[in-house]
Amino acid sequence: MEHKQETAFEKLNNAIRNSVSVKLISIGFLIAILLIPQSMIESLINDRQSNRYEAMREIYNSWARPLELNGPVLTIPFIELVDVNGKQVTKKRYAHFLPENLEIDGKVDPETRKRGIYEVIVYATELKLKGNFGKIDMSQFTAIPQGVQWDDATLTMGIPDMRGIQSSIDFELGQQTYRMEPGIPSKIELNLGQVKNNGNERNLQQQTGVNTKVAINPEAEKVNFKVDLNIRGTKTLSFNPVGKNTQVTLTSPWPHPSFTGQFLPNSHEVTQEGFKANWSVFDLNRNYPQQWVGMSHKIASADFGVSLYQPVDNYQQNERSAKYAVLILFLTFISFFFIEILNK
Repeated sequence: MEHKQETAFEKLNNAIRNSVSVKLISIGFLIAILLIPQSMIESLINDRQSNRYEAMREIYNSWARPLELNGPVLTIPFIELVDVNGKQVTKKRYAHFLPENLEIDGKVDPETRKRGIYEVIVYATELKLKGNFGKIDMSQFTAIPQGVQWDDATLTMGIPDMRGIQSSIDFELGQQTYRMEPGIPSKIELNLGQVKNNGNERNLQQQTGVNTKVAINPEAEKVNFKVDLNIRGTKTLSFNPVGKNTQVTLTSPWPHPSFTGQFLPNSHEVTQEGFKANWSVFDLNRNYPQQWVGMSHKIASADFGVSLYQPVDNYQQNERSAKYAVLILFLTFISFFFIEILNK
C-alpha cells in the first residue's frame, strides 16, 4: 500500500501545529491583545482616583486639614548680657516651659461629606485639656533675676489649621481666665517643628496657633490649667506629648480606627458601636526636654493619634481586581499550553 506523499504546505502546517515555540508565541500574542482592555480599565481607575484625591483636597480646604495639637507651652522672656567685640550688650531671649502633667479627654464625631460621587471622612472634636505647670526656675538660664520679664509671659498652643476652631478658647491658668488670641508671635522663637514631605523638609505649620499674655507668680510651686477646645479636622487627629506625663483618652462612634504616629495606645476597645483608646507617654519617650531657650529644640517627631480609616475603598478593590486579571490570563493560557503539550 502506497503512502501519500505530504505536500510542502502540509509539512509546514504540521510543523506549525507541533511547534512548541509557535504555541508559546501565539499564547503571548493573545495575552498581549487581552491586556489592552485591562490596561484601559486600570487607566480609568487611576483617573478616578486622581479625581477623588482632588475632591478630598477641595473638602479639606473648605472644612479643615488634619489636626495636630501642640501645647500648651509657657514662654518667659529674659534679658542676658552677651559679649560683642569686647563690649557687654543686652539681648532678649525666650525660655520655654512644658507642663508637668497633661490630660486630654476627647470625643471625635465623624461625618461623611460628598463631592460628586466621592466621599471624604471629616470630624468635629471636643477636647478637654487639664494639667499643671511646675515651679518656673529661671536660674538655669540667667544669673540676673531682675532681667526676667514675668509680666510678658506668653502661653501658646499650636494648631495647624485655624479654620477648624469653632468657638472662642478660654484658658484657665491658676485663678485667672484668659481669652486666646490668633497667631503665635514669631519673636518668641518657638519652633513647632517641621514636617517631612516627599523627603524634603518644609515648615507646614508656619507657627500657626493661638496665644495669650498671662500673669506668672515666680514663687508658685504649681500652676493648674484647664481649657476646652471645639475644633474640626479631616481624617486624622494627633497630639504631641508636651507633658512630662501625658495622658490621652479618645472616644468615637467610628468603628474603623487606625492608630498612627510614634506611640500605639496602651489600651483600646473597638466595636461596631465605635472605639475607645488610651495613651500614656512620658518625657523620656520623646526627643525634646521640659524647658529650653530659643529654637534649640522643636516639638516634633513624637506625635501620635488616630486616623478614621475607610475599610471599603471601591477604587482599591477595582485596582486589585484589574491586577488579578493578568494572573488569570497567564494561568488560563499556560494551563491550556500544558494540556496541549501533554496530550499532544
